[in-house]
This record gives sequence, C-alpha cells and structure tokens, in this order.
Amino acid sequence: MGIDSIDLPADQQRVDIDEERLDDLAESIRDQGLINPVTVRRKGERFELIAGSRRLLAHKRLGRALIEVKVIEAADTVADVLQVVENEFRHDINPLESAIKIKRLMEKYQWDAATVAKAISRRVEYVEARLEILEWPEYILEPLAQQKLSLGAAQWLAKIEPDTRRRQYVIWGVQGGISVSQAHAWYMHSKIGSNVQNVAELPAGEAGSPAQSAPLQAECIGCRQTDLLENLGMWYLHEECYQELEAKGRENV
Repeated sequence: MGIDSIDLPADQQRVDIDEERLDDLAESIRDQGLINPVTVRRKGERFELIAGSRRLLAHKRLGRALIEVKVIEAADTVADVLQVVENEFRHDINPLESAIKIKRLMEKYQWDAATVAKAISRRVEYVEARLEILEWPEYILEPLAQQKLSLGAAQWLAKIEPDTRRRQYVIWGVQGGISVSQAHAWYMHSKIGSNVQNVAELPAGEAGSPAQSAPLQAECIGCRQTDLLENLGMWYLHEECYQELEAKGRENV
C-alpha cells in the first residue's frame, strides 16, 4: 500500500520518538525487511493507522513509498482500544505516553478505570497508577518522557514534599542518574526535613536492590552508633539518647 494513503489517528500523540532507535529500526527493515505489517482500517477513501507508527516512520525515513499492511474492519471504539493495547505491549513502552492514551480513552468514552483495565487486559491498579503519573509536575514528566528518569525512580521522587525540595532532588537525580533504590533512600531522607546543600549529602541506597528493601542508615548524634533511619528520630537520635539529653538539659536549668 502507498504510504501517502495512510493517515495517523487525529488524536495520536507520541512523546518518545527516540531518533537513535528509529534509525536502528529503519536499518533492520532495510536489511531484513518488514517482519510484521502495520495495521490499518479503511476510513472513507483513505486508511487510518491503528498499529505500527514507528514502522511507518521508519519506512518514511528510508524513503520508501510502499509498506505492507493488514487491513481490518474496526469501529472507532475497537480502533482506539487496539491503539492503546499495541502501545501497552511494546517492549520499550513509555509510561507517560501510556498514561496519556489511557486518560484519553477514558474521557472519550466516559469509561472508568475498571472498564479500561478490562479492555486493555491490565489490572485496575495498573491503570490507576498510570493516571497518577499525569498529576506529577512537568519537571518530572519531561525527564520521564526522555527516559532520563525511570518510572520506579520517578514514583519515589514524586512523593517528596515540599515542591522546592522535590524539584532539587529531581534535578540532582537527572544530572547524576538515579536508581530506584537510591530514589527510595532520598525519599526517606526527605522525611527527616534536614537541609541538604549538595547531592553528596544524600544517601546512595543499594545498587540493584528493591526499593522497599533499600536500607537508609545514619549515625545517632547521641551514642554515635550507626542504625537504620527508621530507628532514629527527627534529630538522628535513639529514643533513649534523646531522653538522656533531655534529662541533662533539665538538670542544667
């Protein structure tokens, strides 16, 4: 089919056009051919793309006028769901694009999270987590879309309060790179409320460990023993050390 006769969906929005990966795909198509045809549906005298936007772009990059297609009959609802499903099960899925597509599907058909989850073969919790992404500030969404922050790391950084502190932590994370474990450690550290002047003062977390098990330790300013942060109070003090210092303070009054 002629590429010029295929239109992109009117409401399609991609946020992750990775030029390097697109070049790799174009090179693969040039050397090995198109393994899976793109899927289209007839719309008037033309055709609308349902699945295969990157493959279509790769063909255009190669300067090819023709592309192999699979033509299906699909109502608007079916076509919209198929577009979301095709995106959801890509190996390089972009979570922000996924969130945008799910939100658009809900708004267009007045569906709730459970209905969308069933339509795209995902759990309700997955859909709700994707929708939560759209509530994050732009300074988190942009590096997430550009894959400068992983979804796991972004989820922990998004929990940090207040906004000024969260913004600084995100900047440090993007500049130096940050793992999920490290982001979790930073989130726990932010709850202490102490001022941090540079990234070197933040905990490193454990490379490769699950976020939930990343230990965050500090030194008790009373007994000087290193312990898990959860066992220390706001001022890096064990409870017994705090009581001892408080008692000494009362004696000196």
